[in-house]
Amino acid sequence: MDLKLLLKSVLLGVICYSSAQQEGNECIKANAKSCGVCIQVGAKCGWCMEFLKQGEATSTRCDELESLRKRGCSAAKVENPGGSQLVLKNKASFNLKFKRAEDYPIDLYYLMDLSYSMKDNLENVKNLGTQLMLEMSKITSDFRIGEIEKQPGCMRCNEGRIGRQCECSTNEVTSEDLDKNCRKDNGTDICSNNGDCVCGTCECKKRENPEERYSGKFCECDNFNCDRSNNKLCGVQVCICDANWTGSACDCSLDTTTCLASNKQICNGRGTCECGTCKCTDAKFQGPTCEICPTCPGVCTEHKRCRAFGTGEKKDTCKRDCSYFNLIKVKDRDKLPQPGQAFPLMHCKERDANDCWFYYTYAVNKTEKEVHVVETLARESHLQEPY
Repeated sequence: MDLKLLLKSVLLGVICYSSAQQEGNECIKANAKSCGVCIQVGAKCGWCMEFLKQGEATSTRCDELESLRKRGCSAAKVENPGGSQLVLKNKASFNLKFKRAEDYPIDLYYLMDLSYSMKDNLENVKNLGTQLMLEMSKITSDFRIGEIEKQPGCMRCNEGRIGRQCECSTNEVTSEDLDKNCRKDNGTDICSNNGDCVCGTCECKKRENPEERYSGKFCECDNFNCDRSNNKLCGVQVCICDANWTGSACDCSLDTTTCLASNKQICNGRGTCECGTCKCTDAKFQGPTCEICPTCPGVCTEHKRCRAFGTGEKKDTCKRDCSYFNLIKVKDRDKLPQPGQAFPLMHCKERDANDCWFYYTYAVNKTEKEVHVVETLARESHLQEPY
């Protein structure tokens, strides 16, 4: 009985010792499933490249280096990369040059003793400020100068001035609002990290490209991350279009007044209005409001009054009433434009007041209306020059 009790006590001690070891072993507690995870747990942790026992968990391959050695993992099979530190015997040295960025904002403050002893030097101090402004203007166009009263042991702004450099007036902003007014909310940076807070107001940083700029109360917007239209920008990172405008670059008008035909229909009912421009869906119609139909019946009669060779109801008002198209004279009918040679056209044959026939064509190109007319009439007895 005593021997059994002794064996049980020894076994219990071994189990307790092993458990205590594991509790203090950060490598085992990490339960690492890969070499990469294991070696990041701690400097003492190593990863055995092979399983030490059949059927053991993958995480058992991560253990302290000494434990892995005792468990039979050879040093050649243990992954435990370590860093090294080398102190160079000879010191390295190099020259460094720097200069202020061009046209960078500069604030200059100088200390003043405002005691009575400074009375005689007051004019010199005033002139000094003027001279400083003139000299600094050669360096930057954004320069400000201020003054701070010197008191023993501290810097105190003059009455009515606040701010880190006494640059603000208490009439404009309170000390509590200096930074608060420059944040959109408590979770954002001052001036969105795109500007400086000056007296409770954001002054946005300048970009190297003068066409690019930050804007907005908190400098939260810019004009260089947007879609462009005709090389123009909409103004913020996501375009918020003005009324009656749409599109990624706000370049599409929703106004349909430019698409209204004379009959008050959108595109004469022969097309759709897209971004303020008619897209004619009926191939016979064209023009800015899809009202022009060179091949439609009635076109010839409509223009007959302007081509009646000095006889028709418009004979006295030709220049005024018939100037809306370009007149081109041709010698004979063979010289008239033919289908396929020009824009859609209509061949016309009309009779004048003297019972003579005259021939012409009517067409509309991209910029104007064209009428080609044969110079001579059909009957020799009625040869006349058109006006």
